[in-house]
Amino acid sequence: MFSPQRSRMQRIGIIVTLLRRYEYMYLPRILLIKRRLDQGLCLSDYNLVFLQTIISDDLKNSALVKDCTQPEYKTLFIKIAGLYKEVVEGALRNEYLAMTASNDTVAELKYAA
Repeated sequence: MFSPQRSRMQRIGIIVTLLRRYEYMYLPRILLIKRRLDQGLCLSDYNLVFLQTIISDDLKNSALVKDCTQPEYKTLFIKIAGLYKEVVEGALRNEYLAMTASNDTVAELKYAA
């Protein structure tokens, strides 16, 4: 997606745009999702699609971040990737617990009958 012919100013402009997108769009919603997961809730389909979309976008932009010469930008993107990891792990944990709980309930109903 990012060709070597892009000028330094174009790359910086794209990085600034990405940072603004994170600040105003992505990060508030990711933090909200994380809070809900920390409360033991499962991901909604809507939030799952959101996470898939932003992770896919990040993979497309990873070459730009890799080539970035500003260490503070790289650090920020690494922290964001760590936050994604926490969210995905929390979602998997909650889904597993919900599935296990529903299986236990079904087993109890079978034995109660």
